[in-house]
Amino acid sequence: MPTTNIVLAVWDEQFVDKFVTYSMGALLHPNNVPALAARREVRFKLFTDRASEAYFRERAAALLKFVDLDVFTFEDTVVDGRTIAEAIAPLEGPTIKHEVEMLAQFHTIDIAMAQGGHSSIFPISADSLLFEGSFGYAQDLLDGGAEVVVTPFLRLAMDAFIRGEQEHLHPVTRSWIANSDRFTNYPSTIMWPVRDLGYVCHTFFPIPIAFKPTPRCTRFERTIDYDFAVQMASEASVIAAPRNSQEFLLCKLTTEDYLADEAPENKLTVTQITHFLLTETNQAHRTLVSRPYRIYGPEGTKGAEELWAAVSDVSILGTH
Repeated sequence: MPTTNIVLAVWDEQFVDKFVTYSMGALLHPNNVPALAARREVRFKLFTDRASEAYFRERAAALLKFVDLDVFTFEDTVVDGRTIAEAIAPLEGPTIKHEVEMLAQFHTIDIAMAQGGHSSIFPISADSLLFEGSFGYAQDLLDGGAEVVVTPFLRLAMDAFIRGEQEHLHPVTRSWIANSDRFTNYPSTIMWPVRDLGYVCHTFFPIPIAFKPTPRCTRFERTIDYDFAVQMASEASVIAAPRNSQEFLLCKLTTEDYLADEAPENKLTVTQITHFLLTETNQAHRTLVSRPYRIYGPEGTKGAEELWAAVSDVSILGTH
């Protein structure tokens, strides 16, 4: 039976609790891991320290009913000649998390390549939310010939999301909205509003969320990113992307203090996009940005397909 490997690096009780409270509920949606496990072998590859393994097994018992758990402890897992514990020993702060996630993905790729490279790899994080049916959709794309699946994502303000507030986009995400008064100075992603129905999103740098390992690219510079997808794929046509949030939706729960300095007043301009194109992107990224991604609100399209199509047309012109 084909295998899907879900890769997670998490340790310490507070972060295990965060994963269980937020991300695990999304994984356990009937149309995510349970549906995928009904038709494939699903292996959950946990990278953690020895002190956290038992706690994770206890807290994640509901998830472990559907997956086979493989545990790789920092103290015992060797990647590129040294243990993960040795690699992170001199590091501090958020760099530790980034390094562990990167090494976890390297190790999983190495195992998959040694086994023939036929399995799928889904890297996730403790603060990610994958909504209804996202896992099966991405796996279907891989089974249909895609080598890597990439997607835009939304950052949500954690406190506002937990309180159930209607406005819970993180300030970083709000700065991507084309008509924002504080538009980002780094327009890697642009979200064009469709009245109050949602957004048409274009991104130069979608992130890989599922892939089949290949010897063309087994390493990357930092946590998994867009350049890894571009280098790994044999050609642009095998980089698949969802068309809308009903097919695949990835959100990350982020505290309000992340990049907390208030952005200065700024407007989206053609000059700004042109400068970004010339200095920060190459042809592969420009191919990716041409793919519109619809983020539907509660109303979806509901009688507004012509409006969605019109905004899509304008948004494509605005990113070229």
